[in-house]
Amino acid sequence: MSAFIWPKHVKDEAPMLARLGRVLHWIGTFITLAGASIAAIFVVIGAYQLATQPDDPWGQYSSNFWGGLFAIVLCLLAYFPFRGLRYILGGE
Repeated sequence: MSAFIWPKHVKDEAPMLARLGRVLHWIGTFITLAGASIAAIFVVIGAYQLATQPDDPWGQYSSNFWGGLFAIVLCLLAYFPFRGLRYILGGE
């Protein structure tokens, strides 16, 4: 299972499908990091607004917070299909 998370041996002379799998994996990693970073901004803004304005617990500020958390989870879940493509196409 640990090879699925991080490959222990990267093939030196990889075929074209393995290279494609690597490229897709790194594109997915970039999308995940960028999306999670943007979503984290919404979480921080929403948490700050909830802390400073407690009279609106389920209004706009709460939706920023929970929407940001949901987006972070979606970004992390989007990473695994890209990692799976590298695992399947590259055999790594």
